[in-house]
Amino acid sequence: MAGDSANPIFIHVGFCNTGTTSLQLSFFAKRNDVFFVGEPYGDRGGIFTRIRSVEDFKLDRKGTLALCERQIFQPSGTRPIVISDEALCDTPQIYFAPFTLPRDCIAQRLSEFFPNAKIIFTIREQTRYIASMYLRLKHNAAFMDRCAIPTFGRWFAGMLSQVRCHYLQNINFMECIDLYQGIFGRENICVLPLEVLVAEGAREFLGRLCDFMQLELRDEHIANFMEPLNTRMSQRKELISELIVDDRFYSVLRDASETFGARNFAAFMDGGPKASLSLDTAQVQEVRLRVAAGNSALAREYGLDLERYGYLLADDGPSGRATSQATAVMSSDS
Repeated sequence: MAGDSANPIFIHVGFCNTGTTSLQLSFFAKRNDVFFVGEPYGDRGGIFTRIRSVEDFKLDRKGTLALCERQIFQPSGTRPIVISDEALCDTPQIYFAPFTLPRDCIAQRLSEFFPNAKIIFTIREQTRYIASMYLRLKHNAAFMDRCAIPTFGRWFAGMLSQVRCHYLQNINFMECIDLYQGIFGRENICVLPLEVLVAEGAREFLGRLCDFMQLELRDEHIANFMEPLNTRMSQRKELISELIVDDRFYSVLRDASETFGARNFAAFMDGGPKASLSLDTAQVQEVRLRVAAGNSALAREYGLDLERYGYLLADDGPSGRATSQATAVMSSDS
């Protein structure tokens, strides 16, 4: 069983904290020449909940295909279809994260319902990816679920104690990219480092993406994309996130919000210096052991100058030496 669409289909499957929100809300969603399916989904969310979370013995394949036809293929007209959801391969960064199927099951489902799709991965140097993930999880756990998470050191050690980590399952990007390459074909995979945006600007970053998707890139697309979204929480909010689980503090917080007005109080909490997080030398070494070989393979396979962007590489990397990085400070959240 397969979806029937003559339109080009592009699926941006991940990864988290790599500029996904900006691409979804400030690029894909603001183009009239594509039919965007992504976060937030609206009525189409049920399709991807089924794909991500419903086991085979419960999945209504015929019904899911009918939803695809009615909610995606028919209304898309002749426009390319763009699906963007980092939760297709990454755990959502919320404390009460929903159950998701293994990555290979989701990838096979995507190929079943969206055959001939082309796949987009955005990546980020892993120590910054990890730091961003932790701070985003800490923020969301506090302000969505009123839960405190362990300190970074305990969380990091706990995640890496598992054969397959819950929140850090994709720190070796090549593992998941290779999975999709085997299903959809190497020629149908685009890998775009977030560091291209930082080092070379939005025009180069979006230009590479548009070349892959065969879309026009205009000045207004770049202007829309540069609006900041999903930025790091402030140091004030980081402190609040550690105290919010206390009912007494939460009561005072609510009173303050009502007294000063929700908008003014939110602006105050978001103001001031931004939170930051550094990995120490031992933690960077732990990351290196898990990602260096994959990064080197990714650089060779996709012609990416990952060494220039500070990625941890194996001794057989492009320069023939290991990249050294004692600490990594998160520069932005996404």
